[in-house]
This record gives sequence, C-alpha cells and structure tokens, in this order.
Amino acid sequence: MAGPTNPTAGGSGGGVDNGSPFTLDTRNSHLQPDPNPQAYRQHTQNWHLRDRHATTNNNNYFANNPDDMVEGEADNPAVGGAAVDEIMGDILHTNNDTAAGATAYTINTTWSMPRRAAYEPHLRSLMSFVHGRPEIDPYQKDTTFTRNQLLQLQPEHIRDWLGKKSFGKPNWSYEAGDRPTHYRSSSMEHSKKCVSFFMPHDSPWVNGAGNPTKSGIITDLIKYVKKLEVRGEGAESKAKRALSQVEFRGELRILPNHKDDLKHKVTYRTFGLLQYHTIGRVDDTAHFEMKDPRSHDKFADAALRIKVTWSKNVNDERECPDQILFGSGDDEYCLLIALILHFETFLEVNPEAKYMFTKADDDEAPNRLKTNYRTVLKKAVWDKQEFKDLSEDGEEGDIGTHSKRKLPATYAIICGMLTEQVEIRGRWKGARGNKIVNRYIDTKQLYQDAKVAEVLCIGGAIMYEIVEELKDTITDDWLLLNVVPHTRRRFSNDKNLCLVLAKALLYICLKEVQEGDAAVVPVPVILRNRVRSAYALLDLDEQHPVKKVPLHIHRVSESLVINKITNDNSIGAMINNGTTAGVAAVGGGSISNEILQTLVIRMQNCEQAVQQQATSLHSAITEQHNFNARQFRILNNNVRCITGTIQGGFHYQNRNNQQLTFVNTNGDADAVVEDTRATLTPNLRCLKSLWNEYQFGLQGRKAARMFTTAERNKDRVTKQTYYRRNIIWDVMSKQMRRGLTIEQSVNEIHSVYGTRASISTISKQIAKDRRTYAHNDGYHPNLSV
Repeated sequence: MAGPTNPTAGGSGGGVDNGSPFTLDTRNSHLQPDPNPQAYRQHTQNWHLRDRHATTNNNNYFANNPDDMVEGEADNPAVGGAAVDEIMGDILHTNNDTAAGATAYTINTTWSMPRRAAYEPHLRSLMSFVHGRPEIDPYQKDTTFTRNQLLQLQPEHIRDWLGKKSFGKPNWSYEAGDRPTHYRSSSMEHSKKCVSFFMPHDSPWVNGAGNPTKSGIITDLIKYVKKLEVRGEGAESKAKRALSQVEFRGELRILPNHKDDLKHKVTYRTFGLLQYHTIGRVDDTAHFEMKDPRSHDKFADAALRIKVTWSKNVNDERECPDQILFGSGDDEYCLLIALILHFETFLEVNPEAKYMFTKADDDEAPNRLKTNYRTVLKKAVWDKQEFKDLSEDGEEGDIGTHSKRKLPATYAIICGMLTEQVEIRGRWKGARGNKIVNRYIDTKQLYQDAKVAEVLCIGGAIMYEIVEELKDTITDDWLLLNVVPHTRRRFSNDKNLCLVLAKALLYICLKEVQEGDAAVVPVPVILRNRVRSAYALLDLDEQHPVKKVPLHIHRVSESLVINKITNDNSIGAMINNGTTAGVAAVGGGSISNEILQTLVIRMQNCEQAVQQQATSLHSAITEQHNFNARQFRILNNNVRCITGTIQGGFHYQNRNNQQLTFVNTNGDADAVVEDTRATLTPNLRCLKSLWNEYQFGLQGRKAARMFTTAERNKDRVTKQTYYRRNIIWDVMSKQMRRGLTIEQSVNEIHSVYGTRASISTISKQIAKDRRTYAHNDGYHPNLSV
C-alpha cells in the first residue's frame, strides 16, 4: 500500500491529489437557500469537485481568498510565503460577531469549540500536523480553534496524521519496509474518536461533506494496521492483562502487611473486593457513596444490593439496576466480611462521611482516592518480588487497575457464564452493538446478575445464620447493640442490612485462628476484642454461634429463587462436596451440577410439602377417629342411662367404660361428659408408632406429650414406662428440630442401635450413651441431635 502523495502543510507547493491542508471547504459558509432542491444538490457537487481537483499554491492562497482565512486575520497584510505559518498559528479565541441570517443553510456564528480536556491533546496534535507546525512548537494547551478551521479538515489530513503516528511518516509504503511500530490500532481508534468529538458535523462523510473522521479511508487504514499487528509487524501491545485468581489472592494477603494501618489492612482491601464482585472500574468503586449499599428487598436475610451509578457505560437510570451481593464460602473473598470490617472501623471515626472509602466530601475526593489506590497497589504489591513470583510462566503484559476488572469478567466466562450474562453484571449491555433491540430488553435481569455474582463467590455463595439453639439468646437487638453499633447508627433506616453484616462480623471475630494459617482475614484487634467481650458476657457454651449456609440460585418461570442447601440427605452432601459432576443423564450426556442442585432443591421442597400434608392429614384423621369414638361411647352410655342395658353393650364396652367418669346435671341426659384416658399403649413394637403415641396418642388415648406430672406418675408401671419411652422421644424430638422427617429419624436410630433392636433395647442403649458420650452432651456422635 503506497502512502499519500500530498505534501504536508508548510512544505513546497505543487499538485495536490488529496486536498491541500489549506483548502477551505466553504460550500456551506455563504450558501443561501435555493428554492430548487435539485439546484442545491448540483451546486454542492460542484463545490465538491472544486475541492477535489483544484491546484492551490500554499503561499498565496489566503492572499487571494481573504474571506476563507482564519477569523480575525482577513485584514492582515502579511500573507506572503514566509508569513503563512504565522497566520495559521495565530488562533483567535473569540467568534465572529456578524449576525447570522435566519435560513436553513446559514452558519450559526455563535458556535464555539466544545471542550474536553482529555480529548484536546489529540486535536492539537492533528491541527499542528495539518498547519505544519514543528513538533517542538505544537499548539499549546487551551488553544481554541474556530469553526472554519475545523471545516477545513479532510479525511486525507486525518489519514496522513494517523499514518505518521503509526508508521513514523505520512508517506509510508509497505514495499519500502515501513511498519506500524509506533502506534497501535486501538490508539488510532481512540485518537479518531477524540478528534471526532470536536467536529462541527457529526454525520458520516459523504460526497465531501460531514465528519471527516467517519470516512472509509480512515477505517480502511485502521483495519490494515490491525492486520499487520496480527502478523507480528505492528507495535507491541501495551494493554493491561487480566490478573489471575492466584495473583488476586496474593494481593489480598500482601497488601495488609505493607503498613500497619486501617487503610492497608481494611479500606484498600475492601475497595479491591468490591471492585471484583461488581466487575467495576476503579473510578466506579471510588465514587460509591454511603447511601449506595442497601438490604435486598426480596432476600433480606441472605444478600445485599448496590447500584453502580458512576459507570461510564451508564447513560440513563434504566442502565444501572440494583445488583446483588452475596457472601463467599472462602473468607478471604467474602465481601460481607470485608464491608462490615470497613464500616465499623471507618464510621467510628467518620460517622457522617459521604463516600464509602474516603473521609473527604468534595467532588475531587474520588479522583484523589483512585490515584492513591493505584500508587499503593503498585508500590505495596505489584512491584514486590513476592507478587511477581505468583504469575504463571508465559504470562505477558503489564498489570494495572483495569486488570482487576478483566479478572472477574474472564473468570466468569471460564466458569461457564454466557457473554451476555457477564455484560449485564459488568453493565456493558446498553452499548452492545448499539442494536435497537437492546433498547427493548429490560436491563434488570435479576437471575443473570445473580448467577454471575454466585460464580464470583469463591467457595460458593453463602449466607450467615445464627444456630438454632442460640436464636433465643443472640437476638437481633443484641447484634445491633453489641456487634455493629456504628453501622446501625449510620444505617438507622436499614435494619436488615445491619443484621446481615452483623452475623458476618460475629462469625469472623469468633473464628479461632490457627497459628501459621495463611488464609487469615485481617480483623483489627480492637474490633475483635470488643465483639468477643460482648459475647463472653452471655456465658454460652464453647460453640460457634454463627454457621455458613450455602445458597443455590435458580429460577422458577421468570422469578429468581434463592434456596438454602442442606446436608440432610446423601444427594445434598454430594452437591456440597462437589462429587456430582458428570452424573449420567437418560439418553446420554451428563447432568450439570447446577441442574442437579435445582432438582434436589425442588425434590426437598416437594418432600417437605408432602410430609407436612401427610402429618396434617394423619392428625386430622386421628382427631376425627377420637371424636367418633367418644361420641359413640357417650351415645351408648346415654342410652343405658335412659333405657337400661343395650344387648351386648356391656360385653363389648365394659373394658372401655371402666376408665370413664360420667356426670349428669339436673337429669339432663345430653349433659353426660367424659374424661380423656391418660394411659400409655402397651407392647409397642415400632418407633414410628412410639412417636405417634407421643405426638397424637393411639387408640383414642391422650397424647403422651400432653400428660401432666400427676398422670405420668399415677402408678409405678406408668412411671417406669413413660421414663423409658421418654428417653427415645427426647432423641427423636431433637432430630425433628434439626429438620429430619419421621422416616429419616427412625432409619438413623436403627442404623446406630441395630435394625432389629426392640424399643426396650434402644432405650437402654441411649441411657448408656449418656454416660459414655458425656463429652458430646450424652448423645451418640452419629445421631443428628
């Protein structure tokens, strides 16, 4: 591909194929509206032909065409060849005050160059190149270019400028050995974008009019440079590579050890974890305010939510929906633990802080924060040999803060997430391809967002829960008062957020740390001691009061569903142990972990619903049976009271009636009332029947759990029988409270004491275990109590 033949500005004159840098496009500047549209189009085409084929002398063009000069320079007599550079370099900072005519094609003379500090260096570089200014004397900062100057720009000017930046010279030639080793194609695209921002016209370049940066010749040049880069003939890539999980974990461990202060141990560590879990930029995270994190409206006890309003891809409110935040099974990656450690230490000193990670509240505070964060990461982590040793062999490219956004996005894809799901979590969805269909797709994709959030939780998504036995002691009020007082004071209107974080803080503060354990979350000593002291005043057993409960995220129809995963059966245990991968499916293939988890959760829900209905039905049938029996006995006894003996009545009912007491008030036969029999059923052979006797009563008898002290001890036989059976009832009651069904309880007891063991044998063994396993509260270790 041969380079362009036009000379650069300020050089010697000559034939110009691609438009002189000094050729001013004035076809719209003084054009009056023509009532004939066809005539207007023809007139425009004529001006275009003049621009494309005119031969212009750079040294005397403005002398002969003073109207086309830079605004404010028309009266300048210095138009000779030596003064051209001076004329083009003198930029007026005010606009022409000439009143514009109220016509469709008249230039609006009040137009002024838009400003954007990050883009202006690229425009100054382009204009310095076009106007032939030497590289040592480019246009200075805050230079303002006029509309006429920008309208002079042609696609060929921008092409040559980009060619010089990439190849080192505008007249480059592949055959001559020129290669784009100075500027990457991505940098060319960025420069093109920056220049395009200042163009007076935004429409594509067609027939010599429009935005010159949107011409096909520039697009073709960038594509060509990309092709050379693929071949290894372009500039070396300076893009920041993604961090690996090993490197990120190393960062979480190295950073707190750099300095012994809360910023390094808590604040910056939490900053990095929040950026990771939201797939955010450093700028997004630095702008988080204290009002942004909130409790989740649907899953208040399991998760939080946050809205990333500062993301550069967010242009309207619908593009920044609430995003869910889970706890992680791996303590080092747990965002809930990191957040509450930061809140309790930060809000204690700065209770009225506006931003989450800096005490300053001015508009520039987030910018200073992200600059300091970059500096600290580079100095405290990335430049250290300890961190460099973590990188895998063959990894190329530098590391930057953007590497921390590439990590979660790449990791989610590796774990099987779809690109569209990652785009939703990372808030890229709105700009994907600029397709019209994306305007009609709801950005609030709860399930897609939650699935990616689950994958980013190393160790699985979890929630923290107070163990069942201590819920009456460790109440919500105790947690708010003793564990998270500073967070509660700031988030006084969000009790659920405080409770979710309080359980996480109580867990990590009471967790026993093994000496030499590398995976230690840096908890400030003062905070840990405060929480432990408050817990010690409760005088509870040495049992950890908080447990981690794994969460399973799935959907039913269009609704997001989050369920707890229990270990009550072998399938649930297989899921948690990760041994279900590759389970064969009917018809070939395999069932994924996610599908199997969903099936198990639904099976458990169905099983619980059926068991509840069966228990309710059994209770209703038993109650109806008892009612019918009482009514028949009352009826028979009333008949005897009135008419005497019913044939066969005493023979069949004497045994039942001998325990009854009848009362007759004022001779009213309908007022006969009976006492329910408080007796135990003899000769029970089945544990299930034993449980039904305790819960509901058998053969019309009173339920054993309803016996009074007098009824349990009315005679020696009843007292001994109740005592022996109560040993088994106590175990089965504890199993039920742990979530076991009656069938699971019976099977577990028989598996421990023998499948053929009688009720008496089981009772004796349990009583013996009270002495044998006194260290385990008197229960066999294989029993779920």
